Amino acid sequence: MSLNDRKSKFNKMMIVVIILAISGLGLACFNTITILINTSSDVESQRSLVRVYLNYTQYVPSTSPTLINWTTADYDVYSDFDLLNDEFITPNDGYFRFHCNVNIGTIALIVDIEMWVDSTVEVLNRFDNNFETITLTNVVYLLKGESVTFVILFQGQAGIVGGGSHRTYLTIEEL
Repeated sequence: MSLNDRKSKFNKMMIVVIILAISGLGLACFNTITILINTSSDVESQRSLVRVYLNYTQYVPSTSPTLINWTTADYDVYSDFDLLNDEFITPNDGYFRFHCNVNIGTIALIVDIEMWVDSTVEVLNRFDNNFETITLTNVVYLLKGESVTFVILFQGQAGIVGGGSHRTYLTIEEL
């Protein structure tokens, strides 16, 4: 074997060794990065963000608590609101902020807006001076899977909600 043949064979072997060394280094770096990414605890969980509204007039019988029939979702980032049953199902344990705005289409002496959690009244706002719009805002700690609904109650007469110049809407934000 000539000197040139040995140099050529040596060069080819060096190239193979260098490629193997680089690829091994790359795998080691890749594994280190993967471990760092997988052990990071700064990953934030998804948070609910919902806005639904009533886009027609809803009849409310006298002295009968009536579920507000939400008809349309402007946004429901993680599909936590069930429009068919007019309820929000909590995806996680935690604090949630609710803001419900109801347009009253009937002159009424007393109107209640109620927030129910699993069929129990959590909070109630009572209005009694012929308000056009009533609101209820509440921050509450809820457990995963609890159902939240909003109810309207006219005291002593039937009425309507929705319609009019103001929108009837509900916003929900997980804090």
